[in-house]
Amino acid sequence: EMCIRDRPLLKNAGKMATEQGILESRYAYSRALERFRDDVIDTVFEVVTEYNRLYVLYQLLESRESAVQTAQQLLKELREKTNQDDNTSIELSNTEYALSQRQTELIEAQRQVRSKEATLLYLIGVEERIHIIPVDAPSREEPPETEEQAIALAIEQRPDLEMLRIQLESNQVEEKVSRRNLWPDLALTASGGYRGYAEDGSFSDTVTQIGDGKGEYW
Repeated sequence: EMCIRDRPLLKNAGKMATEQGILESRYAYSRALERFRDDVIDTVFEVVTEYNRLYVLYQLLESRESAVQTAQQLLKELREKTNQDDNTSIELSNTEYALSQRQTELIEAQRQVRSKEATLLYLIGVEERIHIIPVDAPSREEPPETEEQAIALAIEQRPDLEMLRIQLESNQVEEKVSRRNLWPDLALTASGGYRGYAEDGSFSDTVTQIGDGKGEYW
């Protein structure tokens, strides 16, 4: 027996209404992928930015260490000179004060380096407390591309725009199905097949008639 039951002719008719749930699942999957891509782009950007900042802080730390060493050497020379000349006591005091300032700046530079290392370790997912020593300097070269290529790349790397496009398609499908749902509810129910009649009470004759295509009905 072949049957067509409750086939919508007006309301809920059409392939789109039937497949709306499938389409919505595809749109949800695409949006999830774009959100993941957006998170990856943000994470990579933050890692690069924090690495560059850490590189600059290490350069500053080296200069602070050099300043402390210079101040210590100068203080040592002045102390040796003070033993022979008491007129250098004021200069000695100023040098000691300058050394304390350089040491304070060194401690602050060390704190900033440790803090930036902790941030970078968190971004790259390393739980162990280790020191990150940046070796490669931040690149200052501009990518060799035209203005049109730069604009196209910028648009391509905007997952939020792609998510808006996907959401727009999803809304358009929902609008079309909703418009179709405003129509009157009219459905078609039909069936057809073959039947066998047992004229002499024999069941085998009935089965034979069905196979021969007798007793057609609809």
